[in-house]
Amino acid sequence: MTSRAPLPPPVAALFPPRDERERIDELLGRELAEATARVVAGPVMPTLERERLRRELEPFDFARPRPLEELIAWAIGVMEQGVVHMNNPRYFGLFNPPASFPSQCADRISGAFNPQLASSGSSPAPVEIEAHVIRAFARRAGLPAASGGHFTTSGSEANYTALVCALTRAQPRFGTDGVRAFPGPVAMYTSRACQPAWFKIAHHAGIGRAALKLIDTDSSGRMHVAALEAAVKRDRAAGVVPVLVSPTAGTTGAGMIDPLAECACIAREHGAWYHVDAAWGGAALASERLRGLLAGIETADSITIDAHKWLATTMGCGMFITRYPQTLSEAFRVTAEFMPSSN
Repeated sequence: MTSRAPLPPPVAALFPPRDERERIDELLGRELAEATARVVAGPVMPTLERERLRRELEPFDFARPRPLEELIAWAIGVMEQGVVHMNNPRYFGLFNPPASFPSQCADRISGAFNPQLASSGSSPAPVEIEAHVIRAFARRAGLPAASGGHFTTSGSEANYTALVCALTRAQPRFGTDGVRAFPGPVAMYTSRACQPAWFKIAHHAGIGRAALKLIDTDSSGRMHVAALEAAVKRDRAAGVVPVLVSPTAGTTGAGMIDPLAECACIAREHGAWYHVDAAWGGAALASERLRGLLAGIETADSITIDAHKWLATTMGCGMFITRYPQTLSEAFRVTAEFMPSSN
């Protein structure tokens, strides 16, 4: 039976002195570098058997803490064997690339300072950094200088934000009365090649999954504009309120870009919020050579971009960008006596 070094007192274990932190940091960096080298040369797919992992987890208990060094080695070993390795050169799966080293460094800095982002007063530095990045992408997309937005955990959260903004702008009483404020049922439109999280978004927003209208695609996998226009007109004739039209810039299955400009015209004609789900393809805005593929995005009311895809940040980092930051504020602003109203 292997004996363990005596554990430090709880407070010292959680908040060790500087020399101990530096020693652990050095150990962690070395172990991660060695694991990364093994991953690049090893299998792409997980090799860890779940049943074995469950057996290993059984002894873990709050009443029986373990030394940090032991846990670091165990966790690295489990992750090395228990995830798909996107930084392996033989990985040809989904479009989530390995996280860049600068992004990993940013994660370390953020974790160390642990900013509270509920109000700008508590964390002015990260709030301003966030706003600067959002404005930079808004400019690349061709949106007005007054555009705004925020980071999200994913493209799905950003798309959800777009739907809430669309409902809020379409009906001022949505915030108080919900969908009952509308004169009839509401509908949102995207292509059959859309990210299926839209079903969950419609469910969670309270409009119901049936409110999501999937439009057929053409032979190239792009949303069929004539079918979109016909669906919107048919719904309006039946008393349905179109609240959101969302073409995709980079479909999950094939990377196709819907006809953005044509979709924008239909949204405008029928008073719907025009949102571009560019979770994947939005990274093309950073390229002078590729950004022309997104012609029509400049008229969007809002845009989704996932930085953890082509921009190679750590998981999960999405962006919601809108030309109507006041609508975003109206949809999500709350006040509390413990939070300054100016925040």
